[in-house]
Amino acid sequence: MGSSFVGPGDRKSDGLAGLSDQEERSCDFNRRLRNIILILLLLAAFALRPYRLDHQEFWGDEAFSAYMSKLPLPSTVSPRTDVHPPLYYLLLNFWVRLTGSSVFALRFLSLVLGLLTVPLVYRLARLAFGVSVGLLAALLCAISPFQVYYSQEARMHALATFSTTLSMFLLARLVSSEREQSRPRRFSDAILPADQPDNQGSSASRSTAGNLRGVELGLWIAYFLATAAAIFTYYYALFVVVAENALLMALWRRDRGRLRRWLAVQAALVLSYLPWVLAQRGFLGGQASARFNELTLPVLISILKRSLVAFSVGTTVKLPLGGYLTLAFLLLVALGLVVAFRHRTDGDGWQPGLFLTWLVIPLIFAWLVNPITPFFQERYLLVVAPAFIVLVALGLSWVGGRSPWALALGLLFVVSAGSISLHNWFFDHAYTKGEYKLMMDYVRDRAQQGDLLLLNNPLQGALFDYYRPSGVPYLLLSRDDLHTEDRADQALAALTEGYSRVWLVMFGYVEQYDPDHLAERWLSEHGYRSSYRSFLGAYLTLYVMSPSGVGSSMQHTVAANLGNEALLVGYSLSAGEIKAGETLMLTLYWQALAEMERRYTVFVHLLDADNHIVAQMDSEPLGGTHPTTEWQLGEIVRDNYGLLIAPDTPPGEYLLEVGMYYLPTLERLPVLEASGNVRDDRVVLGTIQQARE
Repeated sequence: MGSSFVGPGDRKSDGLAGLSDQEERSCDFNRRLRNIILILLLLAAFALRPYRLDHQEFWGDEAFSAYMSKLPLPSTVSPRTDVHPPLYYLLLNFWVRLTGSSVFALRFLSLVLGLLTVPLVYRLARLAFGVSVGLLAALLCAISPFQVYYSQEARMHALATFSTTLSMFLLARLVSSEREQSRPRRFSDAILPADQPDNQGSSASRSTAGNLRGVELGLWIAYFLATAAAIFTYYYALFVVVAENALLMALWRRDRGRLRRWLAVQAALVLSYLPWVLAQRGFLGGQASARFNELTLPVLISILKRSLVAFSVGTTVKLPLGGYLTLAFLLLVALGLVVAFRHRTDGDGWQPGLFLTWLVIPLIFAWLVNPITPFFQERYLLVVAPAFIVLVALGLSWVGGRSPWALALGLLFVVSAGSISLHNWFFDHAYTKGEYKLMMDYVRDRAQQGDLLLLNNPLQGALFDYYRPSGVPYLLLSRDDLHTEDRADQALAALTEGYSRVWLVMFGYVEQYDPDHLAERWLSEHGYRSSYRSFLGAYLTLYVMSPSGVGSSMQHTVAANLGNEALLVGYSLSAGEIKAGETLMLTLYWQALAEMERRYTVFVHLLDADNHIVAQMDSEPLGGTHPTTEWQLGEIVRDNYGLLIAPDTPPGEYLLEVGMYYLPTLERLPVLEASGNVRDDRVVLGTIQQARE
């Protein structure tokens, strides 16, 4: 049995000229069946994309999209607002005026664009390789985890993928129309070739000869608009345009007329894009610290591996399973390429060349530009995924041509692989995009009068603008505030003045905006670290600010030797009696007995009569900003801790204990007697009375 590959667009089957009545009825039935299957595939695509669309909260980039959508139009398209091209933001600006700015509404624009990509991939694959390949490509695009992910994200990736695929489809129409025996009569037929009889004879052909130039002109204009939309949406679409140029230079190298028209269109694209590039030259020039040492073979292999896994099963299937599944997809791609090259219907074989250059050239350019980008992410190459999908579909079609059972097995494989990935995407918390809303809700539920929300890292501004807790005062630390230790002291003292508690939000990569942790250091010295909670991409710490006179001097001497490494010299307490809902403030005074090689964690526990912990704060000294490995021999370290007493804590007497342990093993430092014998693994400071209201 031969391959099911027929030819570009199954063009002979699309026209019914010269067919008998029975053949016409058979063609009508096949066409209706094909349309029914395509509609079912679109329904499947639509069922997947809105599912749990707003289940996950916005992450940083999506929140920035929400911020951009609210700006005036001149600011939306200004190159000074964002480094990304403006088309997506412009569309989103109009979109939110119609739909609102909820998470569901903002993401729905990407959903629509992702859904429209499915029939577009069908048309492209059908034009290149026939109806059966087109339907298989539509199926793969409909259930592709990679496509579904970014149809559910309020970013430009779905628009970029749709517009680059449209650009490639129009390019394929331009190339294929050159050699078709029966060219389309109307521009609409060129875009979406009609399945209508063509039996009007030679007189009809002569009457339409003058329209052919108009049809081709329409294709050129449509190609220009689609390609301009792609590059004004996403920079990586430029690499697809490079692939298109490589293909056309090879195909039309001897057709000077067409080549001149092609170069004219490319020149128009360059001229239209040049103002944006010039406006962004400041950003591009700022990449002077490019990591050109990363232009290595291992980095290229890593980019290829990550991208191909994403094209195959998305980014939610862990290795090694994701790698094994990807190998099977790559086998289908290889089969597809072999079939494409062996069954070229045109002398120069534009079909394999189009999909091969589309797949390979952007991958290589992603490696070449990697040194001047902050880091590589698989989503950058979503614009390449349709080429991968079509080649997989061609490989599946070849398999189906050998045996229907083999096709069924292949379909079961791709559907199962996609199901595993999508299940993880929808239900596995490990693939949560962000937890900023969860963090702000945590603050809102626990905030009190006199609280301040202090935001460290201006990059969280858009997220905070979207999820800010109402009624909680907030201030933003700038990079200038943390430029030096003296500047940080002045800025933080001024910002926190008059507030009894400070919630500090450390967002993103701390090394980029506060590498010395000056904000945490200052707050740990001038307040009591009372709560710490880590969220995805951020962490939140509550400091109770020092009341006047509290902890300014040591009240009690202890002189407890912890493993001949640290001496607990003494401590101070804010009070010996406390009420439920209040914070017990404790200052410990440590002295280094040796230069320590381990980073020890201090524990402060309040225990009930049954030795159950009712309040605790475990932390490295000074909120982790002065670890024990940095202590100098003989140095005295003043270390503040706050114990939040839960409102439902019953009245009574509670034991206060402290000590140190090594976090990787949880092994506590022993408390030694003067003789060197181990007395305990904790230091009991005394009892605290929980008073009645």
